[in-house]
Amino acid sequence: MPRRATRAAPRKRKRAPRKKISKKESYGRYLRKFMSYRDGVAYPPNHEFPPAALAAITPEEIVRWMKYRVYQDPDADHDIDKPTLRSKPVLYWKKSISFFVPNKRMEWNELSNVGNPTKSEAVNELIRAIKRMEAARLLSLTYSMIGCIFSVCSSFLCLLALSKYFQS
Repeated sequence: MPRRATRAAPRKRKRAPRKKISKKESYGRYLRKFMSYRDGVAYPPNHEFPPAALAAITPEEIVRWMKYRVYQDPDADHDIDKPTLRSKPVLYWKKSISFFVPNKRMEWNELSNVGNPTKSEAVNELIRAIKRMEAARLLSLTYSMIGCIFSVCSSFLCLLALSKYFQS
């Protein structure tokens, strides 16, 4: 019996390898965003901050920046206002800033204002409040959520409009 010619399965294309990003580059992005908010200056991607500028960071500045990013208001009351982001990005921002702080292993000392400001009670209380709102499902709708809802609704409306052509 003659053999049948079989078609070979199409080969999958290999992805181009991703560029490896160091922690300094990935964490540095959020440090630059924080410092830009704090100083009112747009820093270039390769900017190196002096240790004195990093040692001058206070927990109040970090909390104001995080509130601005999460609530779009630096003076928001985190127990009342609804966050627009979940707690995971906020924890990543905290980790990013902590990576560059000179005394990163030290707890924040309120009396002498030394140590790691991301380990202060004010920063941790903000993150706890966001987690409480997240657990209670009290997040406000963000633009991505609204876009997702819109795409689902528009798909439903398209199906509804097409259904009149397929009715018997």
